[in-house]
Amino acid sequence: MPPQRELDLRSLILLVWELRLSLLVALLLVTVGYWAYWLAARDAPGAATYSRIVQFSFDGVEDGRYPNGAPFHIGDLLTPNLVSTLYDLHGLAERDVARAFFASAFAIEPFAPERGYILRRREQLAERGTPSELVVLQEQLAAELRRAGSRAARLSFRALSPLPLADGDIGKLLLDLPRLWAKEATEQYGVFGRDVPVYSPTLFDLAEAEQLEYIAALEAIRSKAARFLESVHAAMAIPHANAVRDPETGAGLLEVQEAVHGLVDRVRRLLADVVQLGLAKDRPALTRQYERRVAGLADAAEVASNSVSTLQTTLVELVGANQNPADNLPGGEPPAAPVALQRPGPIGSLVDALLEREREAARFRLELIEDRAMLEALKRQGNSEGQELSPPMEVRVAEVVTALQQQAAAVQRIHALLSRDNFAVEGGLYHIDGGLMVDRPPALQPRDVYAYVLLLFAVTTAVVIVGSAFRPRQAAAGV
Repeated sequence: MPPQRELDLRSLILLVWELRLSLLVALLLVTVGYWAYWLAARDAPGAATYSRIVQFSFDGVEDGRYPNGAPFHIGDLLTPNLVSTLYDLHGLAERDVARAFFASAFAIEPFAPERGYILRRREQLAERGTPSELVVLQEQLAAELRRAGSRAARLSFRALSPLPLADGDIGKLLLDLPRLWAKEATEQYGVFGRDVPVYSPTLFDLAEAEQLEYIAALEAIRSKAARFLESVHAAMAIPHANAVRDPETGAGLLEVQEAVHGLVDRVRRLLADVVQLGLAKDRPALTRQYERRVAGLADAAEVASNSVSTLQTTLVELVGANQNPADNLPGGEPPAAPVALQRPGPIGSLVDALLEREREAARFRLELIEDRAMLEALKRQGNSEGQELSPPMEVRVAEVVTALQQQAAAVQRIHALLSRDNFAVEGGLYHIDGGLMVDRPPALQPRDVYAYVLLLFAVTTAVVIVGSAFRPRQAAAGV
């Protein structure tokens, strides 16, 4: 329009009417092109987002480390070698899926179901806290959020371009990728407890028990049973290991543990019977052995008791020399802690030595009481014919050893099932929480309509401006 002139709506309407064919053609072309593109994007099978929740269950995950101390991050599930192995495993090259495009379709992010609860609690506490308390609160809740987010992750697959993959294929991909990661982590970081000691049934040797005296054999059995129980406890620490059953007996690690505890109690009762009755295979030799032991323990207990007395006297003198006179004034408050604990140095070292000597003396006295009881029983049994146990002690010891051998064989078979290919290994690293989640965009979103309307307005404006630019030329030419 010429300057200093009002807009003439009549002229504008006439101009639009003159351009009606051009406008109609332009708007039809834009409508067909836009909605054709929209339909193609909506029907693309990769437009939906597929995801699974992976819960990590191994020790150290909250601290960001594998059980052997190596650093862990949820991005370890999407390393290039794992994605490439998954690509080859499913033969996607033969299905015309580009390797680079396939790798870019995966994503992973921390998943914390309790995130909302933690944030709401932070808001509630923030209303009542002081500024200094809020700083501490922010740090604590931030650490709590990091721990919550490290225990689980959302593994996703989303391809914006069409892929020849059905929903079931993508769901299988999201299952196999964590399996490949678990296998690699097991081999590379040793997260599976291969360091768990596994004892064979030969740990409990019946021939060795038959050669020893009853009390020595039972003590050896009890010591070996304690080592065996430690290995059972270590195996039970493997996540989901308690679900594995012995294929022969049907027992699990928990049942084995209870059975061994019962056998240890039986060994303890047999030891009490041996000491009370003075049972022995070679009574004269065993009597002489216990006489020497009793004499040695008596001397050791006396020496330890004398050392305790000497240390107590020295400590009393040293504490008295370092005592604060103000502590003895009338009305004075007693010291907050013993002087020995308040004053490090010679006094503290002296107290430690005294406690160690007292423990040593108590141990000697206890062993002396037990050995004297055994010696008296041996002498009493040697002066009388007495009665043998029924069944004999040899039979009872053999029963215990045989039962322990059976339990060791069961644990050995259970541990063999806890291999790298067993479900307990993968369960020791992670488990899938829930099924496949598919997030499909709605058929028509408001932003799609807004974009179409704005596009029509832009095209209409462009046609009118171009038409008005050519109209003066046409008028000047007499058209």
